[in-house]
Amino acid sequence: MVVLLRVDDRLVHGQVMEGWVPFFKADHIIVASDDVAGSAFHKQAIESCAHDNLIVKVAEAKDAVKEICNGDYDTCRVIVLVSGLRDALRLYEDGLRFLSINIGNLHHGGETRKITKSVYFSREDEAIVKKFIDLDIAVEIRAVPGEKSISYKGEQ
Repeated sequence: MVVLLRVDDRLVHGQVMEGWVPFFKADHIIVASDDVAGSAFHKQAIESCAHDNLIVKVAEAKDAVKEICNGDYDTCRVIVLVSGLRDALRLYEDGLRFLSINIGNLHHGGETRKITKSVYFSREDEAIVKKFIDLDIAVEIRAVPGEKSISYKGEQ
């Protein structure tokens, strides 16, 4: 079962490994990223974060959705990581259903609006967040479990 869908442009790093994995008692991390899956170096670097009680897997987005929806992880506690809101929307459009989405870190170049110290939205991000809200998907901004959650409802 997916216990957390997180948008984090850094993907696997300390906040995930030291904060979210123990908080949810996750035993799997799936990085759903066509870019990372297409790079043997990046894929190996991310998957090397696995340890005795945690499997870390990189998969193309469509493959991650297929495996999750087929029930491959029904007995597991899975954190799904994507690097951007466009990727999260793609997972949803490909059939992965979720009730909430966590945004931890999101930085862009170009025109963005600062939401928190670690989250900046482009116009495209704002439109995607609006789609999630219209679908009754809760959007929260929180870097680590111990931090106060900000429930995002659109332009603030």
